[in-house]
Amino acid sequence: MMGSSMSDEPFETTVASALPLPAPVADEEDFVEEPWDEELSELILDLEASKLEPSSSGISPAVINLDSATPSAVLERLLGLISLPSSRHYERYGAFAARDTEALSALLMSCLRPEVASLVEAHDTSSITRVASLGGDLYYRGRAIYLHIITLPNGENWYYIGQAYNLYHRIFNQHRNFRYRRDHISFHNYIVDRSSKDIFVVLATITKPIEKSDLVLNVLETWCCLLFRSLPKPTLEDWLGNGLEEGIPSLNVALPLDTGDEMASKTAFELLKQSDEVLAREYYWDMKKGRLRPKPAIDPVPRAIMRNMKVVEVKKPVDLGSMAVDPFIICPERANAKEQASCFFALALTPTEQASGAQNKL
Repeated sequence: MMGSSMSDEPFETTVASALPLPAPVADEEDFVEEPWDEELSELILDLEASKLEPSSSGISPAVINLDSATPSAVLERLLGLISLPSSRHYERYGAFAARDTEALSALLMSCLRPEVASLVEAHDTSSITRVASLGGDLYYRGRAIYLHIITLPNGENWYYIGQAYNLYHRIFNQHRNFRYRRDHISFHNYIVDRSSKDIFVVLATITKPIEKSDLVLNVLETWCCLLFRSLPKPTLEDWLGNGLEEGIPSLNVALPLDTGDEMASKTAFELLKQSDEVLAREYYWDMKKGRLRPKPAIDPVPRAIMRNMKVVEVKKPVDLGSMAVDPFIICPERANAKEQASCFFALALTPTEQASGAQNKL
């Protein structure tokens, strides 16, 4: 399915300078796929992931009509699937979800904003204008689930749903920070860097202490992804059945329930290869070709090595014309890297070279 702005007028927000879309990458047929240049364990994971079926739950789902399903019905479906012993998520979530399903369901329903629930029940999750109008407190410094609406210069819209332990930090110190995006490569950041405008919407918040908050956040995010169909089509069909209407293209690749599962993440990544979206396939091949490697971290220059040393004495006398003196090389107390190098370089010079350098300075 192709990205689109749907039937609504574009929402109004501050427009950043539009960046041109990248040139199309070479077709897959022209590329001989080679293993990634990483450790052996990474290579093994890649090979195994490419052979796995892109199934999210490992269960044959019952038929459900998402278009007429309420948020509570979708949540009941989600909790029911992860509570089944046959589910591959049972080991991690089974006991947690089955212990008190009613209490967990009530907790999650209380986290979802009423405005969001009403919009889902009205089946308007593909209306950019209505979804953007939901807003929310982006300065909330607690746990939350958010929706990032991203618009490209050609008018295509994308959804990304994420979770945060500190929503303010997540949005303003990470998503809004180009250095963070540069150093944390993902399909989400890949599209953000090509966008012309974007907006954040708060979908759910956790306002009180809870047990196993990491699992609650994963389930809550998965639920929101299902409500807004912000997952790859094969994943949605695996959890909600076939025959789903197409919505806004999704930047969510891996199922939130699989957070921390490296094998599942690599399996989900392979779904991008067969995506209907051109940008998704471009991202896949850019990653496989190594074009999107994060820049290696550079250790900061240590503080002045000679911090407490102001004067370095050269023991060999230097002949400066008619008189021999014992020169001193001054190294500043807070010398920078270049000044430190000059100090050590001067110590390594021969007396003649030192004299020549001193005379040149005169």
